[in-house]
Amino acid sequence: MNVIAIDTAGPVIGVGLATTDATFSRTERIQRGADARLLPWVHEVLDEADVSIKEVAGIAVASGPGSFTGLRVGMAVGMGLSQARDIPVWGAPSWVHRAHAVNAQSTLVLMDARKGRVYAAHVCDGALVKAPVDLEPELVLAWSFPKGTVVTGEGARVYESLIRDQGLQIFEAPSGPSVDVLAQLGVHAFREGANERVYTLRPQYLRDADAKKPTKK
Repeated sequence: MNVIAIDTAGPVIGVGLATTDATFSRTERIQRGADARLLPWVHEVLDEADVSIKEVAGIAVASGPGSFTGLRVGMAVGMGLSQARDIPVWGAPSWVHRAHAVNAQSTLVLMDARKGRVYAAHVCDGALVKAPVDLEPELVLAWSFPKGTVVTGEGARVYESLIRDQGLQIFEAPSGPSVDVLAQLGVHAFREGANERVYTLRPQYLRDADAKKPTKK
């Protein structure tokens, strides 16, 4: 089974492909222009794997939490491919593949939420202990963690000193979107029957957009 993965939840975006034999990926830290990277990367990983788009069985897309604009771009590309090619799509919370990539008993995923805050989720033995929240990092790091907890996500890079002061470990590549892992998880999800309708997919923001509609006076 071949599955494409797209993650634009953080400043490091990526496209991945899982095949029966291997995984392929493209990632880059960008500030703008994610939409211009994604489709070319899709074609690149397909070419590298010698796989046709007709042989793709599913598309896995990171659905948040994460960057407001980034999530919309990544999900739009994934849903567009799904509709144009009639390929099943699956929306995966951004913390899932990041925690899975760490492969630790206890993992704290910290996505940088800007404005001195993080999107945080705590996972133990593959189960979600603390659901994603939008909080100051000091409050998150005051949670009780088992010994050996590993922290990952862009927030681990931004708040490295605070994390180390708490005696927690930081994953070797905290900012990576782990799109190869997302693609592999997508393979499992589609084998289990995942097939969401495009119009039911919704990004998980945890925070209102900064831009507001003007109020009528």
